[in-house]
Amino acid sequence: MSIIKYISTTRNQEKPFKFLLSKILMKLKISHFFSFKHQHHHLKFYPSMLSRMLWVDSARGHNGTDAENFTWNYLKTNDVFIDIGANIGTVTLEASKKIGVGGKIFSFEPNPKIFEFLNGNIKHNNSKNIEIFNIALGENSSEIFFSDKYADTGNSIQQEKNGIAVKMKKLDEIIPPKLKINLMKIDVVGYEKFTLLGAINTLQNLDCVHFPARVNLNKKYEYDYKDVFDFLKKQGFSIYKITIEKKIELLPENVYPKDGDYIAAKNFKDFSERIN
Repeated sequence: MSIIKYISTTRNQEKPFKFLLSKILMKLKISHFFSFKHQHHHLKFYPSMLSRMLWVDSARGHNGTDAENFTWNYLKTNDVFIDIGANIGTVTLEASKKIGVGGKIFSFEPNPKIFEFLNGNIKHNNSKNIEIFNIALGENSSEIFFSDKYADTGNSIQQEKNGIAVKMKKLDEIIPPKLKINLMKIDVVGYEKFTLLGAINTLQNLDCVHFPARVNLNKKYEYDYKDVFDFLKKQGFSIYKITIEKKIELLPENVYPKDGDYIAAKNFKDFSERIN
């Protein structure tokens, strides 16, 4: 990046001094010595894009904000939660604080470097109710390649043999078959269909799913995002949309997916009581 462009980028930030300081701390490889409060938990300033963005301005919205807020509002004490695509742990840690020591979390992050940041944040919060897995989830057990971009929120499964080799398993191989699951968050950058195909048994014992639709990201995996809606409906879920006004609306039967955050729920009475 040229000096002129760098200066312009810094000036355009809402907190330019802290933005510049974040770059310096990362360049010096000392950012991880700093930590900060985010929502109801604390994060270490690890050298990742999401960590840096939240350290500069933790109140700023980001791709996971709706998931964090919905998870906090939906879960109750002693609930069971699954976080697929945990990244540095913002949703996992919100869930951990809400459900308490009697609850249980299964948290999945495929990228080995980001997984270490997730693990560090869990230890930093002294969370004892989280089990973490450094694997990808799909419809088969195999080895796949996962990208390793600095823009860590965009890392995804690669169809070519480039990136980092990681293990893939089916969710059904990991979650106990009779375990009642209250909520699952899935954010796998377009790979949702195949992740869900490997979770058919788990879905039978699951009440609610929160998932973002980024309808162009699925194209590289050669499927239509409507397949995700149709699959969840066949498993007994109704699909709801989180609107721009932060309202939750039941989708008409034949609506075509657009970018946004969605919720799939089975029991309307329980769902409505939890979200008030």
